[in-house]
Amino acid sequence: MIDYFAVISFVFGAIIGSFLTVCIYRIPRGFNFVRPASRCGKCGFPLAFYDNIPVVSFLVLRGRCRNCGVQYGSRHVWIEILTGLTAMYLYQTWGLGFESIFYFLLASVLIVIAWIDIDFQIIPDQFTLLPWAIGIILAGIFELKGVPWFVSFKMSLLSSFGGAFLLWLIAFIYQVLTGVEGLGMGDVKLIGFFGAFFGLQGVWVTIFAGSFLGALWGIVWIIVKGKNKRTPIPFGPFLCLGLVIYILELHRFFIDAFM
Repeated sequence: MIDYFAVISFVFGAIIGSFLTVCIYRIPRGFNFVRPASRCGKCGFPLAFYDNIPVVSFLVLRGRCRNCGVQYGSRHVWIEILTGLTAMYLYQTWGLGFESIFYFLLASVLIVIAWIDIDFQIIPDQFTLLPWAIGIILAGIFELKGVPWFVSFKMSLLSSFGGAFLLWLIAFIYQVLTGVEGLGMGDVKLIGFFGAFFGLQGVWVTIFAGSFLGALWGIVWIIVKGKNKRTPIPFGPFLCLGLVIYILELHRFFIDAFM
């Protein structure tokens, strides 16, 4: 039997994913992410609504502009599929409750952060400082309301500022020893954001898992591409993956296996 709400959740997620691709492209360039309407990057032809249907339009047009035929990249359709699957997973896990909304918003922010960092090696402050502040405020409100499952106000403060300071200290020591900037302040603020919502354990797991994944990727990148070890690799995407590992409790597999 088809679960129509699961299908609807996928479609909704894919629509949001289409919007996220616009944010990823426009925000770092200083463009308005609402106007003007989407258009071909080569010929400037405005895209009609039926050319903007998530996933479907890409498949129908074979990833090409209807007007000039230029080939689009496939990244945006993969983001649409990813957000669609995320929304469907959250619905099937928590239904239409607060947890689903919270984690879908978080996933959307993480996707934007990761791709902007990949493209530009920056993480805009509106995706770190604003959530950081919101996390601390929510911790205070939920503590007053007696909500048991959110981190306490004190823990939110300690984890966010302590985690940010720890990552800054690591970056500072690395730069002193090597003369090369290893981490940017965007990564430091990102850990502050994560700590405000997920506490000390979330910070520790995110940093260690992200560092492991980043180092592993760097080794593979050098072996496959033959790149110089000085080639910059954005750390933000690996921190985002580290947080996902913590949220899904995947780190427990490692703990159970080796400890």
